[in-house]
Amino acid sequence: MSWVTLAAASLFVIYTLTRLGKLYRILISTRSHSISFVLIGIKSAFNFLLPGRIPFINLGMNSTVDDKYTVFGRGIDVRTFVSLIPRIESTMDVADAQAIKEMASGARTGLFVKPMEFYEHFLFYGPSLLVSEGTLWKKYRKIIGPSFNERNNRLVWDEATCLVSELMDRWGEQQVVTISDSRDVTFPLTLMVIASAGFGVRSSWEDSAVSKNHAMSFQTALRVLVSGLIHKAVFPAWMLNFTKKLREIKVAFDEVQGYMGEMIQERRHQDLEEKHDLLSNLLRGENVDASGESLTDQEILGNMFFLLVAGQDTTAHTLTCVFALLAIYTEEQDKLYRHIKSIIPGDRIPTYEDMPSLTYAQAVIFESMRLYPIIPAIPKDAVKDTSIPVQGVNGEIVHIPVVKGTGLILNFTALHYNPSQWENPYDFQPQRFFRSWNRDAYLPFSTGPRACLGRRFAETEMIAIVTLLVSRYHIEIKDDGLIIGETPLQRRTRLIRQKVSVTAGPEGVSLVFRKREV
Repeated sequence: MSWVTLAAASLFVIYTLTRLGKLYRILISTRSHSISFVLIGIKSAFNFLLPGRIPFINLGMNSTVDDKYTVFGRGIDVRTFVSLIPRIESTMDVADAQAIKEMASGARTGLFVKPMEFYEHFLFYGPSLLVSEGTLWKKYRKIIGPSFNERNNRLVWDEATCLVSELMDRWGEQQVVTISDSRDVTFPLTLMVIASAGFGVRSSWEDSAVSKNHAMSFQTALRVLVSGLIHKAVFPAWMLNFTKKLREIKVAFDEVQGYMGEMIQERRHQDLEEKHDLLSNLLRGENVDASGESLTDQEILGNMFFLLVAGQDTTAHTLTCVFALLAIYTEEQDKLYRHIKSIIPGDRIPTYEDMPSLTYAQAVIFESMRLYPIIPAIPKDAVKDTSIPVQGVNGEIVHIPVVKGTGLILNFTALHYNPSQWENPYDFQPQRFFRSWNRDAYLPFSTGPRACLGRRFAETEMIAIVTLLVSRYHIEIKDDGLIIGETPLQRRTRLIRQKVSVTAGPEGVSLVFRKREV
């Protein structure tokens, strides 16, 4: 046997023993909870591309929203799956409130970090608050954070009510308005709010035409790109020419970049000192770290795109769910309407000062986000051997060992359906938020130091929109969307179907807006 063959064989044996040793450590660490095996890891590009879940092959992109809590409930709220591709690794799926809080706060201690190998798939236009860690993330947060303030929230409210009023003016005297896809209302509405309140670009329902030197309108380009983000993330640029759909995504990507560039150039010619919105703060983002380094054009574009998607896509999806739920649970819609009218009688437009009193609208939105979190889960990586505290079968705290390199899924959807935290978790019960509830078990905006900066922005926008629309229109499911004898839960399961790409957006629902007597 030649020395080359011997060396190769030795290396193979060492590699195999190392892999087996890692697998043994994984198995030892999971003795207290369930374990399963899949071929392809959840962070692999192959998992993005395969059409759904294939037993023993992959979990599928939709596993969190499809399974909810059903894969737990057999002891502690942790399960582990071991994958072999692209390498042997374990991932812990966690639906325990205390453990999730511990892992989210681990960003402060450095125990649990964002898996940049996964997030770098979404490094589209440049670095951003989403695709960053450590000092770079702190730098972006310091620049962006001050934009979310009381003055901006008031602007959000005014823009939202103004745009809803414009929409109702377009509907005019029609007693019945049929919308074949509810996203045709929620998507442009939320885009116009974030464009105005976040970036100082005022538009109206008439501004859907294609701008000069563009192939798509901004609304169309952003909608196409958001729906195709996974394709853009996974496929190399040369593959985006293969099919009509991929070519459309490629064009949309370039169009969105062009529109954002125009917004930036227009704002640079204005007095930034008089403006305090997101875009102005990004352009003013200099001398924020020890080096005094300002943001590059790529950093401005990257953060601008992230804020557009975070501020528009997630809110649009939530409103789509809210309107569908109110149409399905008509008794809850009636309670909401009566509560609104007790605060805002007649045809008065709700004001920002009314918002603290609009508690039922807030509860409806909270319950919708509990049932259909738009961010269903977030991944983390353990950077050293540690443990996480979870509730045991008898209520005791059990510390589960976590091996360095283990991937973790903070499963918000499963947590929101966890019966130890929520009574009758599948029921649509806005009233549950008027009782005592565990704040650590409700995480539609994540938690810890990386929790969503724009939470108040989003809540303000949604309360304004829901309040004004429900005060003027009764929302119903279109007749052809009804099945006789169907329970509300069955109807909800059939009509509100989330599909996970970057966010968990629902499919559009055909709705009827029936004008109320004011």
